[in-house]
Amino acid sequence: MSAADLVVVGAGAAGLWLAGSAAEAGLQVLVLEKTARTGTKVLASGGTRCNLTTTLGPKEAAALFGRKAERFLGPAFSTLPPLEVRQRFSQ
Repeated sequence: MSAADLVVVGAGAAGLWLAGSAAEAGLQVLVLEKTARTGTKVLASGGTRCNLTTTLGPKEAAALFGRKAERFLGPAFSTLPPLEVRQRFSQ
């Protein structure tokens, strides 16, 4: 068994994103997940309101969360559009 540079607890969206980024940077990553499959929480977050893997554009995706949240999320969706999130998870 080799030593890990980074241990990620939880294989949801944030955990998988961190693990992938760290691995791309050359770190040895160990991901711990309590469920049988990684990413199951990502699949469970659908219903259009919490799903960041939508095919909508940045403005349309932010609008799904309501007016107040749209103002908050708009800059984030513009910086990292949902299409780029989908491409990243696809990798």
